[in-house]
Amino acid sequence: MVEIQHKYWSGATEFINADAKRLLPEMIRYDENNKSELNHNINLALSSHDKGLAQFITVLQKLYQNKKKWENTPNTRAAVAMANSALNYHLLARHTIVLGYPTETEPIHRACFERMTRCAVFQLEEDLAQKFWKGKQIRQKQIDKLLSKDFENKATGVGEIANKVIRNMYGNLSQVSHPNLKVLRLRTIKPIDKDEGDVGIDFSYCGENQELLKLMSIGESMTYVIFSLFMMVIVAKKVFGSWANVLESKIEKLFEEQDTLFAHIMTTMRKLD
Repeated sequence: MVEIQHKYWSGATEFINADAKRLLPEMIRYDENNKSELNHNINLALSSHDKGLAQFITVLQKLYQNKKKWENTPNTRAAVAMANSALNYHLLARHTIVLGYPTETEPIHRACFERMTRCAVFQLEEDLAQKFWKGKQIRQKQIDKLLSKDFENKATGVGEIANKVIRNMYGNLSQVSHPNLKVLRLRTIKPIDKDEGDVGIDFSYCGENQELLKLMSIGESMTYVIFSLFMMVIVAKKVFGSWANVLESKIEKLFEEQDTLFAHIMTTMRKLD
């Protein structure tokens, strides 16, 4: 039996010389063990993350419980379709982290972002929703421009926080979704010393400490869950009116939980420094 000590064995003797038919089941077994051996810190972080994801599901449930209010409205139907799809990606991101692939979540987060920005814009721009139902391609650049414009005009009531987020989020996601050196370092290059150059992340410990990587990735995933809830506020204001205020207050509490999570991550990083 091939014993895999950790996932980042690229080029290791055990990987090179093992029989591939025997190695693959061991790799799968390792992933399953990752899921069953989560420690206390990871479980606490996932608990905070899952509160946001459960709230997202609650909004979807409320929409379907009141389907008569929007089922004949093309823009809300398109918005709900996007939110449904985004839920699958949020779940996939969570599974990816738990199974031990924290650095591979970025393209999944990008997919969440693309769907939830469309969710909001389709609710606000019926012409664009009609274009979606006709099967026409809608570029992300157009979506971001329209959403930013709506935020600036305060048409959505979402506020300045989301306006600032939208400007940089997709650009950052695009950078880390592509296979450049900065992204691949965590998987394929041995950790480097701090004085060898500024690479943006302190790989001298990040590349080896899987708990820290998972915590960071859970915190980031929670950011996109909260962002998705912000986009759902736009739909909720249209369909439910004042109930959207209740949703906004719940989002604020999620922000507080996320702040606590990031404070814990920073404490962990200082201990490793």
